[in-house]
Amino acid sequence: MNMLALFIFAARNNPFIQLLGIPFDTFNLFHRWIGRIIIIESVAHVFIWGTNNYDALGLKAMTAHLITDTFLIYGLVATCAMVGLLIHSPSAIRHAFYESFLAIHQFLALVAFVGILLHCTNQSLPQKPFVIALGVIWVIERCLRVLRILYLRSNTVQVEALEDGACRLTFQIKGSWPNQPGRHIYTYIPSISAWMSHPFSVAWVDRNPWNPVLNKESQTISTNSSETDFQPMPTEQKQTAISCIVASRTGMTKRLYDKAKKSPTKMITLRAWVEGPYGTAENMRSYGTVLLFSGGAGITFQLSQVKDLIDSINAGTAATKRVALYWSVRNKGSLSWAKRWLDEMRAQELRGGAELKIVQYVTRRSCEVPSTPSLQDTEAGKKEEQTINVREREKEADIRYGRMDVTKVIEEEFENRISSMNVSVCGPGGLADDVRTATREFMGRGGVVDFEEECFTW
Repeated sequence: MNMLALFIFAARNNPFIQLLGIPFDTFNLFHRWIGRIIIIESVAHVFIWGTNNYDALGLKAMTAHLITDTFLIYGLVATCAMVGLLIHSPSAIRHAFYESFLAIHQFLALVAFVGILLHCTNQSLPQKPFVIALGVIWVIERCLRVLRILYLRSNTVQVEALEDGACRLTFQIKGSWPNQPGRHIYTYIPSISAWMSHPFSVAWVDRNPWNPVLNKESQTISTNSSETDFQPMPTEQKQTAISCIVASRTGMTKRLYDKAKKSPTKMITLRAWVEGPYGTAENMRSYGTVLLFSGGAGITFQLSQVKDLIDSINAGTAATKRVALYWSVRNKGSLSWAKRWLDEMRAQELRGGAELKIVQYVTRRSCEVPSTPSLQDTEAGKKEEQTINVREREKEADIRYGRMDVTKVIEEEFENRISSMNVSVCGPGGLADDVRTATREFMGRGGVVDFEEECFTW
């Protein structure tokens, strides 16, 4: 009976995500703990059977019975597969070897399910129809995933290698896209990861017609069947472009980045499919002040939130009067990941006197800015002039160096808040912990201060 919740909570198309507004992360946590309970029950089931048979038959007869009775063999195989699921699923293993973990997890889960089904079938146990129903649920969910892929009708992705080991993925889709922030997709790129899919947060959605300028430098590094020369589509054929920023880690993301980096233009086009959209996020349009923190590639989630707030403010459908985005990266080169989108948002005038504040922190400074006491020397003068220009541009973009003082930032925004305030964070665990702890200090000081955390993990 526990396997019903186990199957549903692991599904991407879990209906309770939309019905209850609970994120996939939470249901994934439930899935893991329900799975552990099922494993404990299964091991206890086998242990109790063994104890009773040992008392009645003795060790030799019990062992002979166990290795000759197919009913018992099926049950033992299923239990062993479940124990294997428990052993290989700690957080450190899941995060370090995501693709290997997922393949092994799915294989062992299939072995466990088939073993249970055969175990029930062998003796016509009354639980058999229920187990079959679980299999039907699994098949239906997989069919829904295929329909999602067919609906979006995207079969290529433009991959651009960015600074500091990241990629920008841009998909052109023909299906409609919901006007909601905080969505994510699953991507299938056969030439990179065979049949495996990988989740990525959607950073930007462009509903304008296809723009050939964005793809004018697109090339490929080979002529195999998985890569094709990119041909801009006619401007009259309107599509939606969805973009993701992917930090290079290990496995698929590293292979993707390395492949794009080898291209002379740092851009390639690969055959790919998109499944989605998935996910749900807190609607922040009812807050007077929205304060968003992001670290590294966590900017992807917050970009969609800021864009949604700007569009809603200008459409007169949001109560928000102040939006502040603080983004922390290790190296300055990482700021290029979202520069085009941030510049576009900065350039917009907000309706009704609403404010948009974007502050970027660089925690590592690779080299000191040169300092020259005099402009008499020609070369020194050029360097000093370049340094001044860099500083002026950084001032305009509000780039600061050093570690962000989260408490000080929240205190400043709290003092300048307008009406209710929402604090959101998406980034590394350390940043999320700091923001959560600091926000708690300001709750109860007057007015409404809410906290939201996006931590899409496995």
